[in-house]
Amino acid sequence: MASLSVGGIAISLAIQTVLSDVFASLAIGFDKPFKHGDFIVFDDIAGSIEHIGLKTTRLRSLSGEQIVCSNTILLQQTIHNYKRMQQRRILLRFGLTYGTPSAQVREVSQLVKEIIEGVDTTRFDRAHFFRLRGFEADL
Repeated sequence: MASLSVGGIAISLAIQTVLSDVFASLAIGFDKPFKHGDFIVFDDIAGSIEHIGLKTTRLRSLSGEQIVCSNTILLQQTIHNYKRMQQRRILLRFGLTYGTPSAQVREVSQLVKEIIEGVDTTRFDRAHFFRLRGFEADL
């Protein structure tokens, strides 16, 4: 009787991980935090969803390798789903030489605005002076 109890406990502990992955798979199916083809980032892992299974989810990283992750561990992370973004904000930094006349420096913001607004599906937010660096700085 004692050996059956120990065996039952061992089996229940072994199956606990499998069941938690299956329930996590069901949660992914109902909640749909991502789907096949979405590009997600969590922890230090980034990739496109290739397959969502009962126990694991497979991603293809930018460098080409396949990443297999337990559904339970995956749902314990904060997931960034980049495919569902409606807008992306891009920060552009550039430098001017110290010899640039002040009249031209004043025109830079307007020139940047005209260039960005001239590209389809882009929106200009703002341009401003960020920092003055020394001559030894890498621009």
